[in-house]
Amino acid sequence: MIHYIIGPLVGAVIGYCTNFIAIKMLFYPRKAWHIGKMRVPFTPGVIPKNQSRLAEAVGSVVQKELVTKEALLDQLKESGIKEQMTATITKNMYASESTVGDWFSFIEKQGPSVDRVCEMLSEAMNDGICNTDFVPVFEQIGEGVIGGLRANPMVGLFLNDAVISSLYGKLNTELHSYMEERGPVLLEPLIRQKMDALLETEISDAASRLGISQSVIAKILDDLFGTYMDTVLPTVFEKIDVQKMVSAKIKAMEVEELERLVMSVMKHELQTVINLGALIGAIIGIVNIFV
Repeated sequence: MIHYIIGPLVGAVIGYCTNFIAIKMLFYPRKAWHIGKMRVPFTPGVIPKNQSRLAEAVGSVVQKELVTKEALLDQLKESGIKEQMTATITKNMYASESTVGDWFSFIEKQGPSVDRVCEMLSEAMNDGICNTDFVPVFEQIGEGVIGGLRANPMVGLFLNDAVISSLYGKLNTELHSYMEERGPVLLEPLIRQKMDALLETEISDAASRLGISQSVIAKILDDLFGTYMDTVLPTVFEKIDVQKMVSAKIKAMEVEELERLVMSVMKHELQTVINLGALIGAIIGIVNIFV
């Protein structure tokens, strides 16, 4: 009976110990052992010896197969973050007493100041005035006044069509010259006054005056986020080197930390491998009894 028990038992012990040692040799010894100048074979362990190569390989797999640009974009779209951000911003805009100026302050930190915006608006308005032909306007305004004067025969002799047309043309030219010289100085204070009033207006009131409902703002924000995800984020993700990040992280780990990480994920599976070694050893021991 002992003869039949010893074989499988020894095989199981050998199989168990072999797999146990093999798994331990993934992480041990931590450093190379030497006898004189000769390095002891299989030292250091597999992972300490190949940590750098392993880091590069894992980083490459993660970037090319797992954390791809397409996967990140799909996850962002499926996570509902766009809808959540749209709802939060829209709610805050209408629920709080924040003004247009409060929101503009965020833009002002990175973009143009209020003074610069007023200056740009006055320049744009003045350019529009300087490039507009006001002769039709003068004709429409002066029709009643000059028409009444021309009813007088004496005045009508001097205010003929040619004279009136020349007068309107001269007024148009003088207005353009004056606005080119003085336009921005005249317009900027007026625009600044209107801008100050606008900045003190609550967001909800400003939107209501423009006929913009909460649902319209939500739709605008939703479209902006959608455009951002489709056009900007892909470029951003292309700049992120996932492989470099993962590789650097693994290379910087101590072997003890790396072992703890692997064991936290695969402890059960590795123990199964050890137990399987014992089972296979026992089976081989049984087979040897009958050979």
